Amino acid sequence: MTKEQIFAKLSQIIQVNFAVPSEHITLTASFRANLGMDSLDLVDLIYFIHQTFDMEEPVQAYHELETLTMLVDFIHEKLNT
Repeated sequence: MTKEQIFAKLSQIIQVNFAVPSEHITLTASFRANLGMDSLDLVDLIYFIHQTFDMEEPVQAYHELETLTMLVDFIHEKLNT
Protein backbone atom coordinates (compact mmCIF):
# COMPACT_ATOMS: atom_id res chain seq x y z
CA MET A 1 0.00 0.00 0.00
CA THR A 2 1.35 3.43 -0.91
CA LYS A 3 1.67 6.36 1.46
CA GLU A 4 -0.98 8.18 -0.56
CA GLN A 5 -3.42 5.30 -0.06
CA ILE A 6 -2.66 5.21 3.66
CA PHE A 7 -3.23 8.97 3.95
CA ALA A 8 -6.54 8.67 2.07
CA LYS A 9 -7.77 5.97 4.46
CA LEU A 10 -6.63 7.91 7.53
CA SER A 11 -8.32 11.04 6.20
CA GLN A 12 -11.58 9.17 5.81
CA ILE A 13 -11.31 7.67 9.32
CA ILE A 14 -10.71 11.10 10.85
CA GLN A 15 -13.51 12.80 8.90
CA VAL A 16 -16.12 10.12 9.61
CA ASN A 17 -15.30 9.23 13.21
CA PHE A 18 -14.02 12.51 14.62
CA ALA A 19 -16.00 15.05 12.56
CA VAL A 20 -12.90 16.89 11.39
CA PRO A 21 -13.42 18.89 8.18
CA SER A 22 -11.38 17.61 5.25
CA GLU A 23 -9.61 20.96 4.79
CA HIS A 24 -8.00 20.52 8.23
CA ILE A 25 -6.62 17.09 7.36
CA THR A 26 -3.19 17.58 5.83
CA LEU A 27 0.05 15.67 6.07
CA THR A 28 1.49 18.36 8.34
CA ALA A 29 -1.53 18.44 10.65
CA SER A 30 -0.87 17.83 14.32
CA PHE A 31 -3.41 15.57 16.02
CA ARG A 32 -3.84 17.87 19.00
CA ALA A 33 -3.17 21.37 17.65
CA ASN A 34 -4.74 21.16 14.17
CA LEU A 35 -7.25 18.34 14.43
CA GLY A 36 -8.38 19.01 18.01
CA MET A 37 -7.97 15.41 19.11
CA ASP A 38 -7.46 14.56 22.79
CA SER A 39 -5.86 11.47 24.28
CA LEU A 40 -9.10 9.46 24.21
CA ASP A 41 -9.59 10.34 20.55
CA LEU A 42 -6.08 9.12 19.82
CA VAL A 43 -6.78 5.78 21.52
CA ASP A 44 -9.90 5.47 19.37
CA LEU A 45 -7.87 6.38 16.28
CA ILE A 46 -5.42 3.59 17.06
CA TYR A 47 -8.35 1.16 17.27
CA PHE A 48 -9.58 2.26 13.84
CA ILE A 49 -6.04 1.94 12.45
CA HIS A 50 -5.79 -1.62 13.76
CA GLN A 51 -9.13 -2.49 12.15
CA THR A 52 -8.50 -0.75 8.83
CA PHE A 53 -4.90 -1.80 8.26
CA ASP A 54 -5.05 -5.16 10.09
CA MET A 55 -2.29 -4.11 12.48
CA GLU A 56 -1.70 -5.03 16.11
CA GLU A 57 0.98 -2.62 17.28
CA PRO A 58 1.01 -1.77 21.00
CA VAL A 59 -0.43 1.63 21.93
CA GLN A 60 2.99 2.71 23.22
CA ALA A 61 4.38 2.47 19.67
CA TYR A 62 2.24 5.48 18.71
CA HIS A 63 3.27 7.82 21.55
CA GLU A 64 5.93 9.73 19.60
CA LEU A 65 3.73 10.25 16.52
CA GLU A 66 2.48 13.84 16.49
CA THR A 67 1.51 14.51 12.86
CA LEU A 68 -0.23 12.70 10.06
CA THR A 69 3.06 12.45 8.17
CA MET A 70 4.62 10.61 11.09
CA LEU A 71 1.62 8.28 11.32
CA VAL A 72 1.56 7.59 7.57
CA ASP A 73 5.28 6.77 7.61
CA PHE A 74 4.82 4.52 10.66
CA ILE A 75 1.95 2.56 9.09
CA HIS A 76 3.76 2.32 5.75
CA GLU A 77 6.84 0.91 7.45
CA LYS A 78 4.84 -1.66 9.43
CA LEU A 79 2.85 -2.80 6.40
CA ASN A 80 5.92 -3.18 4.23
CA THR A 81 8.25 -5.04 6.59
